[in-house]
Amino acid sequence: MRRIILYLEDDASMRRHTTEQLKEQGYDVEDFRRIDTANEFFSEHKEEIVCVIADLNMSDNWLGDWQHESDGGILSGWVWLQRFIYKDNPQMPTIIYSGYIPYLEDHLRIERKTPLLERANIACVEKGDEEWEGFMGLLRTLKEKLKIEGS
Repeated sequence: MRRIILYLEDDASMRRHTTEQLKEQGYDVEDFRRIDTANEFFSEHKEEIVCVIADLNMSDNWLGDWQHESDGGILSGWVWLQRFIYKDNPQMPTIIYSGYIPYLEDHLRIERKTPLLERANIACVEKGDEEWEGFMGLLRTLKEKLKIEGS
């Protein structure tokens, strides 16, 4: 059985770079630009997915009835995780990989839901100004916090 990392990122160059780097490290990655296609894949491969990596600020066109919760797309990745991924598997190991993490933290603080980000299965990693710095943080988080190794 495969051990898949599902990666949701709308920026093509970021998605390509990160996917290539993860594959070089031995990870089996399936990347998606759109929430609807990621949902289809997730529903067909739930048992094989060992981790989800999600951007926060994406198009919210594919959130349907939950589009209004995304604050103009800035939190669309979080809404997707809450409404689709965690609905089926609340303990899914997750990395929120974004430059908008402080915005999410502020949003959750206002909503009094900050403990959601303190769960053991969720980690936040800033993309950073340099792609390599962000990627190294992502890789460390996979290995050290979530204990997910490549093959």
